Amino acid sequence: MSFNSVIFIFFFLPIVLIGNFLLRNKPTGKKTWLLLAGVVFYGYCNLRILAFLIVYGLIHYWFGCLLESCNDRKIARNYLLIPGILLDVFCLFVFKYLNYALSLGNRLFGTTFPAVANLILPLGISFLSFSMIAYLVDIYREKSSALKSPVDFFLYLSFFPKVSQGPITRHGDMPEISRGGNQTSITTFASGLRRFIAGFGKKVLIADILGNSVDMVWDNISSGLSSATAWMGILCYTLQIYYDFSGYTDMAIGLAKMLGFSLPENFNFPYLSRSVSEFWRRWHITLGNWFKEYIYFPLGGSRKGMVRTIINSTVVWLFTGIWHGAATNFVLWGIYFGFFVILEKFVNKKLWYQKIPEILKWAFTFFLVMMGWIIFRSNSLDEIVAYIQYMFASCQDAVYEFGYFFDNSVYIALFAGILLTLPRPHKIIAQASDKPIVIIVRDLLLFCVLLLSIIFMLNSTYQSFIYFQF
Repeated sequence: MSFNSVIFIFFFLPIVLIGNFLLRNKPTGKKTWLLLAGVVFYGYCNLRILAFLIVYGLIHYWFGCLLESCNDRKIARNYLLIPGILLDVFCLFVFKYLNYALSLGNRLFGTTFPAVANLILPLGISFLSFSMIAYLVDIYREKSSALKSPVDFFLYLSFFPKVSQGPITRHGDMPEISRGGNQTSITTFASGLRRFIAGFGKKVLIADILGNSVDMVWDNISSGLSSATAWMGILCYTLQIYYDFSGYTDMAIGLAKMLGFSLPENFNFPYLSRSVSEFWRRWHITLGNWFKEYIYFPLGGSRKGMVRTIINSTVVWLFTGIWHGAATNFVLWGIYFGFFVILEKFVNKKLWYQKIPEILKWAFTFFLVMMGWIIFRSNSLDEIVAYIQYMFASCQDAVYEFGYFFDNSVYIALFAGILLTLPRPHKIIAQASDKPIVIIVRDLLLFCVLLLSIIFMLNSTYQSFIYFQF
C-alpha cells in the first residue's frame, strides 16, 4: 500500500484517523489500534512478508530484552549483539543481494548457479534492517532501553508512516511510543495535515509529472538523444527524485504528527549546497547520520590520520551505494560521491579553494550531483556512457526531437520544482503565518493542491515512490 494510492487516501487513512481519535484517551487501545494499522499496511500486498515481519520482530524483541538484562558485556557482545547484527545483514543479503551476487558470480567465474525464484523483497527491508541494528547497538551502548512491552516494540517496528521508506528512526527518537503518542490538538493535527498535503502535492504534481518525461528519455537512450533533451532529462530527474523522496518524507512526518508522534527531518534544501559533503549533510539526513554513528565512527572516523580517514570514508560510501540497490550502477554511484567527498577533505582548507565565489561552488556542486544522478538512474554502464555523450554531443540520428519528451505540464512542474528548492518562499510563509490573511491564502492554496493531487492521482498511471524499491 502506498501513500499516493486510492485505497490509502480514501479508505485506510480515514479509518485509522477515526480510530485514533476515538481511542485518544486510551493509550493501550490506541497503541493496539496503530499496531493493527501497521500490520494491515505492511501485509496488504503479501501475507508472506507480514509473516517475515512478525518472526523478524520477535527475534529482535527477544535479543533486545536479553541484551538489557545481561550484565556481562563480553557475553552480551559475542552472543547477542553480534548474532543480532549478523541476522540483519543475512536477511538484507538474502532478500536484496543474493540473486545479484549469483549473477555476478556466474559472469566472473563462468558458473551457472540459477537465480532464486519466488524471492519476494520484504517492504522496506533496508530501512527495517538499519533500524534494528541501531536498536540493538543503542541498547548495548546503554544509550536507550529495550522496549519491554511487545506492543510497544512492534508498534515501533511497524509504525506505518515510516515502515516502508523511513525516515530511519532510532527508538530513542520516538519517546511517544510508550504512551501511545501525544495528545493531538486541533492545531497540531492541522499542522500535520498541511505537511501531508504538501508532500502529496510534491509527489503527484511535480515528481510524477517530471517522472513521465524522465522515463521516456531513458527509454529512448538507444534511439539517440539531442544534447538539449539529455540536459533537460537529467534536470527533470534531479528534481523528480528530490520531490519524490522529500514528498514521501513530508507525508510520513505529517501522518505521524496527526497521530501524535514525531519523526526526524530528512532533507534541508540539499540543492543549495556548495560542496558535495554539504549536499550529503542535507540529503537523506537520517541515512547519513546512521552511517556516521554505526559505521564511520566505530571504524575510527577522522581521528586516526588522513590515510585511515580515506579508508573509512571509502568503506562508508561503498556501503552507501550497495545499500541503495543490488546493481553495478549503485556501487559506481557510491564510489563516485565517495571520491568527491574525500577529495574535498584535501581542498576545502586550501586558500585558493576558499577564494572561489560561492555561486561557482554551488554551480559546480549542482553539476556534480546531476552527473551522479545519471549513474543512479541508468541501468547499465553503457547507458551511463551514452547519456553523458549525448549531453555534450547531440546524436545526429535521434529518432525523437525535444518536443516529443516535454510538454507544458513539464515546464510548469519544473518551474514549481525549482522555486520550491529555495528557502525564501518557505520563509515568507513562516514569517507571516500569524497573519489571518496569510493563513487563509495558505490553506486555500493547500486545499487546491489537495484537489489537484487527487484529480491527477485518479487520472494518471500509478507511480510508486522511487525509494519504495529500497
